[in-house]
Amino acid sequence: MRRDSRLRNGACWFLVTFLIISAPPAIAQDTPRRLPPVTDEMPATAEVVPPGDPPLETPTEGSASSDDIEPGSEEEVMAEDTPGHPWYIPSFWATSAPWERSFQIGISGSSGNAETLSFQLGTDWKRKVESSELDISVVYNKAENAGVETKNNGLLNVDYQWLFAESRWAAFLKNAVEYDEFKAFDVRWAINAGATYHVLQDEGLKLDLRFGSGTSTEFGGPDNRWVPEAVLGGDYEHQWTPQQKFKLTWDYFPDWSDVRNYRIVSKASWELMLDKPRNLSFKISLIERYDSTPHDRLPSDLDYAFVLMWKR
Repeated sequence: MRRDSRLRNGACWFLVTFLIISAPPAIAQDTPRRLPPVTDEMPATAEVVPPGDPPLETPTEGSASSDDIEPGSEEEVMAEDTPGHPWYIPSFWATSAPWERSFQIGISGSSGNAETLSFQLGTDWKRKVESSELDISVVYNKAENAGVETKNNGLLNVDYQWLFAESRWAAFLKNAVEYDEFKAFDVRWAINAGATYHVLQDEGLKLDLRFGSGTSTEFGGPDNRWVPEAVLGGDYEHQWTPQQKFKLTWDYFPDWSDVRNYRIVSKASWELMLDKPRNLSFKISLIERYDSTPHDRLPSDLDYAFVLMWKR
């Protein structure tokens, strides 16, 4: 009996202790609210905030809190992208600012009395933020006729611009690497820097002019010296219709020591967006490279192609 009594007492104390621990904290009684006296310093319509409560912020029209931004939306991308980061800062590549990228391929050939095969591969990656713009493009061309190689060249361009807020002026840095098995050299590398002036920046119409200076050299050729060059060029882009776009880029590189020696690189393209499949376009492109010092080769090389381009 005594043992059963101790068990009942212990169970009762355990139950009381559990209820005390698990019970919610006591809610303090609401403090009475009294309107403050009306004075010149405080309007009569002032809202009274009870002691201890934080002030509430009233959202303005058009504003959105961080909870309203959906993951992966354009607002989140702009919020994560920190303007002012140049390309050599790792955060420029790590942030989720969108890249405008495209891939293109064109193939043509014949079989029978004539055996020909030619194709072009290319890609373009472009990224623009508030303070800078980066454009990386690669184009490769190859052609064969009766099993004999007639074309094998590639172009790599890396263009970077520093943009100035509310200004038509910008600074640029251009890198170009040219590879061609049918040139007198193996590889040419050119680097130039200068200023860009945005002549037109209307919707669907763009015209930029640039000027600057730099140098170029050839590897595996008869003249491997570093040649000081000036650069005069521009970019023209016109959205003719919602489905059609025309682009033109040209650069003139005269030799500072002898202006009779010069190079001209020009590119033109026309794009036609297809209804289906999505993000697919038909493109006609032309690339001409002129060199006034070809070293017993033809001075002009023209590459044209009809390609399908996927762009996003």
